[in-house]
Amino acid sequence: MVHGLSVLTQARYCHACSRCIISSQALSMSVAVMKFVVVVVVVVVVVMVVIVVVVAVVAAWVVVEVVVVMLTVMAILAVVP
Repeated sequence: MVHGLSVLTQARYCHACSRCIISSQALSMSVAVMKFVVVVVVVVVVVMVVIVVVVAVVAAWVVVEVVVVMLTVMAILAVVP
């Protein structure tokens, strides 16, 4: 009887131990998922910033080109009688 109780106690201890191990694995998975989410968010933000900078540079270049063309046309029209 005592031996059976000892086996029962060990089974409960093992069950509690496995539950503890499962919860720690779930916690590590949760941390891994959070790290993955943070990395994805950082990559998305960096890509969006790069896109905005590229669009701003292209827009500024287009504005400069338009101004240069307008000034050139005005200069030609001023010279031609």
